[in-house]
Amino acid sequence: MNNVYRVLKRVYDFFRYGIHQGVQNLILFFPVIWYWRGWDYYHDYAVFMRAIELHRRSLLKHHCHTYWKRDVAGMALTLQRWRLFVDGEAERPLNWDDELLVWDLMHDHLKRNARGWWD
Repeated sequence: MNNVYRVLKRVYDFFRYGIHQGVQNLILFFPVIWYWRGWDYYHDYAVFMRAIELHRRSLLKHHCHTYWKRDVAGMALTLQRWRLFVDGEAERPLNWDDELLVWDLMHDHLKRNARGWWD
């Protein structure tokens, strides 16, 4: 009887929360998911940066934890570095050293500050 109750609760929760949240996520991530390719790491980063951008907006709106201002600033810096990389590629191809510098700065920042963004 207990297992039946758990299954029914999971089904109920799926229809109550899961479908709505899933459709909302599809809409929010549609621009980057549409162009995702498994053979190009650029698209993996595009999805990740979209998630950071959406999380940053949520923190700005809801102030969900004590250090939200620090996290918002860190996310903004990460997104700024990502845009520098993407915009630099569009204007002129970056030479290998410039590209590595942007990637290294972005990764260093993520390693130092990404803890807790998804808690």
